[in-house]
Amino acid sequence: MSGRPRAHGVLGAGAERRVAHPPFLWSLAAIALVGLGVRLFYVFVGNASYVFGGDAVYYHYEAWTLADGKGFIDPFRWLFLHQVSQSAVHPPLYSMYLALVSRLGFWSVTDHRVASTVLGAAVVVIVGLTGRRVGGVRVGLVAATFAAVYANLWINDGMLLSESMSALTISLVLLSAYALWERPDMTHAIWFGLALGAAIMSRAEVAILAPILIVTIVLCRHDVTARTRAQLAAVSGAMVVVCVGPWIGYNLSRFDKPVYMTDSVGAVLSAASCDATYYGSQAGWYGSCHVFGARPIRGDASDVDAAVRKEAVDYIKTHKSRLPVVMLERVGRMWDVWKPRQNVRLNGLLEGRTIGASQIALGSYYFLMPLAVAGVVVMRRRHIPISPIVAPAVVVTVAAAMFFGAVRYRVSAEPAIVVAAAISVDVLWISLVDRRKTLRPSARHVA
Repeated sequence: MSGRPRAHGVLGAGAERRVAHPPFLWSLAAIALVGLGVRLFYVFVGNASYVFGGDAVYYHYEAWTLADGKGFIDPFRWLFLHQVSQSAVHPPLYSMYLALVSRLGFWSVTDHRVASTVLGAAVVVIVGLTGRRVGGVRVGLVAATFAAVYANLWINDGMLLSESMSALTISLVLLSAYALWERPDMTHAIWFGLALGAAIMSRAEVAILAPILIVTIVLCRHDVTARTRAQLAAVSGAMVVVCVGPWIGYNLSRFDKPVYMTDSVGAVLSAASCDATYYGSQAGWYGSCHVFGARPIRGDASDVDAAVRKEAVDYIKTHKSRLPVVMLERVGRMWDVWKPRQNVRLNGLLEGRTIGASQIALGSYYFLMPLAVAGVVVMRRRHIPISPIVAPAVVVTVAAAMFFGAVRYRVSAEPAIVVAAAISVDVLWISLVDRRKTLRPSARHVA
């Protein structure tokens, strides 16, 4: 493939930017170990009284059934009733990872939480490599440091939830997107598509990200031929299908009604569609809104989801005048600009993250977010693509508006926030050094 891009800012500015020198790798490894230590501290000390509940229960027991070779079935019905019932509550990648951990002999809740911290340490490494590729060695190390200690990343790694896998796969999307921008060839297009596919297999709403990034990273560039762009886009898209297609085909073959990524869209809509979430002090959050009516719903999980989804849609239609306000409240909660103090309590108690950790998460977010916004401006001025940074924020905003504003849903945007913030810190550091050089008297003047 021809058409190697011109140097834009730091990205693609020279071989020294791309070669991973041993000092950088050793420093990155040390930072990753620190990040792992922070996460293990949260598991064993900071949240030692962890309440095992919610989605974590499903992931944990689904890993058991997968490890036992039972496939993607309802783990509760199998383990407690010995009934086989097809299930696709969540995309499969995180459960498959936990199943592998279980097959290696680590079956307990704590084992699975520790396994999630390993994913978090990997995020530190990938974020560092992304920062180095975008802004150089210093940006890479700063970004890795932020990822190691940023509470909105390490909290998720102690909660036994798919956010750990989502943060890792999104980080791989960022790295592969900038690698493809720097070197638009088939190899990088393949890795880019595989990363996008893995991200979708971690969180279903990330599917929105694939067309956005394929268009902005591949089709909208002007320094390669139209034929090359079309080929790279086709290859990237094909790799997404390779990752996601088997799961969708499998789901379409085993349920009464069409199921694509998950059979829980109705359940999520229902959890966000009742008086408790539309009115009152907790509007924009989620609640116990599941009402199945007087008669039980017959059929499989897809039939149940369709019935619950209809119930939720009926409620939304009845209260459609309130919906725009609720959507704004959801988005405001997720970005912590609406009732942040209440969010701390809800995240700490209902989400089980602990009040102390939630307070640290809010403070670190308020510290990083202005830096991230400034970093995006710097990238724009340097002609470095900002779509890999901005697009995840668009995706999580849309997801929050449609469902509810839980802060953990923001995880897909957190690695990008860290990378962009590191760029700002690098600019501030350079400005400080230049100022010191300017203010430092020359030897002749001192004499």
